Amino acid sequence: MDKITLNIRSPAPVSAEAKSIPKSNADIGSAVLIQGPKGDPGESAYDLAVLGGYTGTQEQYEALLAQLPDMASQAAESAEAAAASESAAAESADAAAESAELAQSAVGKTSYIGENGNWFEWDANLGMFVDTGYSSTALRDLNSGNYVRMWFGTVAEYNALSEIESDVYYNILEGAV
Repeated sequence: MDKITLNIRSPAPVSAEAKSIPKSNADIGSAVLIQGPKGDPGESAYDLAVLGGYTGTQEQYEALLAQLPDMASQAAESAEAAAASESAAAESADAAAESAELAQSAVGKTSYIGENGNWFEWDANLGMFVDTGYSSTALRDLNSGNYVRMWFGTVAEYNALSEIESDVYYNILEGAV
């Protein structure tokens, strides 16, 4: 029988910057190990798998074991993708909640005509009504930027006009004579 002596030493303190653990010369004990006789062979991994409920052949089991590193790698990639997806979903949920809050703050906030004659609309980001700069009493020509006056009347009233002005938007009421 072979005899092996195991010396147990106290390790020296290790600093955070150390790249390896320094050896110490301070023995704190020793033990003598004696190798005993070789025991009976145990069950194989395949035999233990069958005892645990595996029903495939030994060749199938070995093929499965060979695939384990790839399967572990795929599982790690799936876990990373799931974590990224979870993070994106959380960001999306936060953005949706913020948008819903802004929309809710605008409910019942009907535009109105301010003292200066302009339309005021609710600005959810500012939490207040703001002047749109659009006059409530005149239209602005998109090409020239000039204000246009409005005229409403019947066909007969339109035909009775002595002059048609270029800065007036004429509205003939349908069905009116």
